[in-house]
Amino acid sequence: MQNPKRPRSHRSRKLRDSSRRRSGSIVVLMALSVVVLCGFAALSTDYGQMVWRRNQLQRACDAAALGGASQLPLATNAIQVAGVVAGQNGVPSPTYGFPNGVSQIQVSATQQVSFGFARVIGINSASVSATAIAGRIPIRGVPNNVPLAITTNDYLTYKNGTSFELQLIDNNRQNFNPGDITALDLRTDNSGKAVNVFQTDLTYGFSGTIYLNQQINSALNASLSSQGPSVVQAITQRFDEAAAAPYRDTGNNYTFPNYPDGDRRVVTLIVADPALANNNNPQITARAIVPVYLETVRSPGGSGNTYVRMRIMPSLTYSSEDPGVVLGDDSTVDNGLAVVRLLG
Repeated sequence: MQNPKRPRSHRSRKLRDSSRRRSGSIVVLMALSVVVLCGFAALSTDYGQMVWRRNQLQRACDAAALGGASQLPLATNAIQVAGVVAGQNGVPSPTYGFPNGVSQIQVSATQQVSFGFARVIGINSASVSATAIAGRIPIRGVPNNVPLAITTNDYLTYKNGTSFELQLIDNNRQNFNPGDITALDLRTDNSGKAVNVFQTDLTYGFSGTIYLNQQINSALNASLSSQGPSVVQAITQRFDEAAAAPYRDTGNNYTFPNYPDGDRRVVTLIVADPALANNNNPQITARAIVPVYLETVRSPGGSGNTYVRMRIMPSLTYSSEDPGVVLGDDSTVDNGLAVVRLLG
């Protein structure tokens, strides 16, 4: 005897119930998948944001440390400049340190990064930190010196930045004493002894490199009657170029020693010991190479004398990539010229 068929309505109800169970499971799985996807989004998007902000903070600390190092060994100035650079780059409350005396400055900062997707898994924010150390490396040789020398006595007296005026002398015929400035021949082939070549080097800077302790010729083939006008013309041309764009330095619109990069009034010259007159190719030794700011040049009518007023700059920094720059070592005295670089 055949079993009677089950009613169709019973089979349909069973199928509907099974379908509902499967649909419910799918909803649960989808919900779980959304949570997992949000977790992955948190790990990718928010982690990427955190890495980007950390790199941004590191670059800002690097810039602040380099800016501060340019002012070393003056710790107060270094912190001030580092703080300005840090503020310009959005660094919140940086801290400063000097890990190796006043030859290095350290800038550190911490910043909170707010999360978006990670909030789904209960992480609202995280902190990122960065530290940069920059230091000064004294320079043993630099290019673009002007062919002028002042005495070690005047350097030691006025290296604090006090304005001082010197009188041009001819070391062929006159003693090189405190209060004097003398013309030099920076060229090893003596071609700079000609007054027109001397004037070119004074106007544009000597293209070769001058080294500490180098012997330099301190005599020209010209008397003061031609040396004086050359000095006035060369320095006056520098003043005219400094007054034009992009420097716009007329001599009284910047505060010492805060002058624009490349200012034509800022030069490097030689510091040497006082020397007796010598009409047989006198020489001096470059005891130091220092940056100065040229203030005035004058030659009072009829006197035949020429005077140059200047201020010694506390520092002038170079890039290690600049042609002609020769780095010093631990024995090199820092007279204000240095390369600034990141150390860590």
